[in-house]
Amino acid sequence: FRDGYELMVVGADTQVGQVFKITRKEQLKRVPFHGGGGTVLTPAIQHIANTQALNRNPLVVLTYGDTDTLDLSGIKTKVLILSTRRECDIINGTAKQIIIGDGV
Repeated sequence: FRDGYELMVVGADTQVGQVFKITRKEQLKRVPFHGGGGTVLTPAIQHIANTQALNRNPLVVLTYGDTDTLDLSGIKTKVLILSTRRECDIINGTAKQIIIGDGV
C-alpha cells in the first residue's frame, strides 16, 4: 500500500461495524482489526453491494474461513478472499480464494 491510493475498510464480524477511508499508509496502521465472536460476513457483503462508493472497486475479504455461505451476486467487482484456514462457501458469484498462514 502506498500513499495516494484509496482503500475502504469495512469492519465486520456478525454485523457491520465501522467503515474507514484510508488514503495514507499511516492511517492503515491505526485501523483496529479484531473479532467480536462468530463470523457472519453476509451483513458486510450486503452493505458493500448496496453502497455505490464501496461497490466500485475490487473487494478483498480477510477471514479465517469458518463463516456463513457467501452470496456475492450483488458485488459488481472482482473478489479476493484471503483465509487462514479454508475456502469460504459461495452460492452466487465468484471469487479467487487463497489460503494463507498456518490456520492458527
